[in-house]
Amino acid sequence: MPLPTEITATLLLARPAQFDLDALRDGIEAQLGPACSGLRERRWRHEPLLSSARLHLRLSARDLPLAEERLPSDIGTGLAAFLGDDPNGCFARHRAALTLTVGAGPLPAEKGAAVEPTTPELFDQMLMVAHAAATRIARTNHALALHWEQSNQILSASRFAAMGAMLFPLPLFLHPRPFQQEDEDPAWLSLEIEGAVDLVGRPLRTAPAPVELGWIIPRVYALVSHLRATGQQVRNGMAFATCDDERFQIRLEEDGGMCLVLLEKDGRPVPKPSALSTASAA
Repeated sequence: MPLPTEITATLLLARPAQFDLDALRDGIEAQLGPACSGLRERRWRHEPLLSSARLHLRLSARDLPLAEERLPSDIGTGLAAFLGDDPNGCFARHRAALTLTVGAGPLPAEKGAAVEPTTPELFDQMLMVAHAAATRIARTNHALALHWEQSNQILSASRFAAMGAMLFPLPLFLHPRPFQQEDEDPAWLSLEIEGAVDLVGRPLRTAPAPVELGWIIPRVYALVSHLRATGQQVRNGMAFATCDDERFQIRLEEDGGMCLVLLEKDGRPVPKPSALSTASAA
């Protein structure tokens, strides 16, 4: 699946945005070092942007609130609710916005023009530049919240700020979204991991399991980190674990996606949902 050619983040602000491209460039290069050297200010269609030989960064400020349809309709559910975030409240309070876009190539492509495929190395660099830039702009403008389009999630200012020192923040690039089929046991949890296909080349989800969100999410991050670090080819039935008393198996699905199936937890086999329901009824 082709990688995106742009990374977009939108900051929700209480007042019109202020930014200094020179200071922003210096901050990005200080955090990322040689990986992002060579950024310089250029103009594109009368609009200033930062550009290097491999990528560009442009900013678009809006002195009015965003329309509600610009953000996901379920922004206040799932992971946000579990973490105690109030994205709906942030959205209601915002009065201005700033959108930053990091794209492949030194300048944005003309409409309809052919664009070279984004390599994994360049895509990682685009993610890191977008994160570094958004962190600095959020800090100087006291952002209320941020919407990260690549993983389709909105983060409170405090949650986003906690990732500021991370070079490659998986909690930003991956969005574990809880979901449940109608016939599933309500005590069991499944996750759809938005953004995973960009990082490991396949959709990723977890099979229903009797676990809490705070327990399973670090295992998802660990799996993604392991696959990226080792470059290991995913095989159907491949085993995975983060400690001795647990065991996962990766199941490849018809759509090419990976399903992380929990087989053992705390040294004991995990029953199937049907077995759990039968035991409860008895």
